[in-house]
Amino acid sequence: CRMPGNEGPSAVLPVFEAYQAARLQVVQALAELVVPPEQRSGAEGKVPSATDAAEYRELLSALENYAPTLARAVGPLCFDVVPGVQLSALVSLSRLARSSDKLSGTVAGASVLPHVLSLLSSQMVKKEVRVGAAGMLLQVLRKEEGCRQALEAGVLATLIDAFDEFEPEMKTLALWCLGTLADSSLAGASAVVDAGGARVATLCLGELQLPVLRIAASVLADIAKHEAELAVAVVGCGALEALAPLLSSRDPVVRAQALRALAQIGKWGMGAGERIPAEM
Repeated sequence: CRMPGNEGPSAVLPVFEAYQAARLQVVQALAELVVPPEQRSGAEGKVPSATDAAEYRELLSALENYAPTLARAVGPLCFDVVPGVQLSALVSLSRLARSSDKLSGTVAGASVLPHVLSLLSSQMVKKEVRVGAAGMLLQVLRKEEGCRQALEAGVLATLIDAFDEFEPEMKTLALWCLGTLADSSLAGASAVVDAGGARVATLCLGELQLPVLRIAASVLADIAKHEAELAVAVVGCGALEALAPLLSSRDPVVRAQALRALAQIGKWGMGAGERIPAEM
């Protein structure tokens, strides 16, 4: 009878390494598969041919038919213990959600959103994974069905509650999410205001990072554009006082977004816009 030696670890480890490699291979292949023809490597600046465009439409149609299976297969990998697998799965689902309304709805409904929201608010996961989770959420919010399901899952409470803990890159992505919701509809903008999103965006106008300043001003514009009541809510957060100094910013995008926000507030006249000349 042979006594066990060192063969055990050397025999077992390759099995787990192969399993990890296979998980990575699946999600990375899927992420590459859904890249549009004009965005693929070597295609920069080229207009896709009619054949390429037709093949891509056929590919999306096939993916939509298999969407529930894909979501069930890839979704659990967002929970993976290996950060690289987690991130690749998030990238794959992000690209799927961006590809079509149907795929976005499927991704949002795959029981993945609650986990993605928990990743956003956790300080225990790597920054790259948190950024990947925020990127996936942003793509989901850009489609109507995904937006509805994200709101039901509590996306606004998660973003607002965790905002102070975010580093600048995460703040930028979180503001993008708020702006996407606010831009989508009157109901979306009202939800952002009710959750404290206008206050958060106004406070961000005091940040030093240009991406944060640009998007914070854009969020306020996206809220104020829908109706006078929302514009008044933006003014009530101190937005006019915070926007005025940005008009002298050296960054042209910051100036443009500040002017856009002031214009969206001012177009409503009495109540919201009447304070603009005084603040200027």
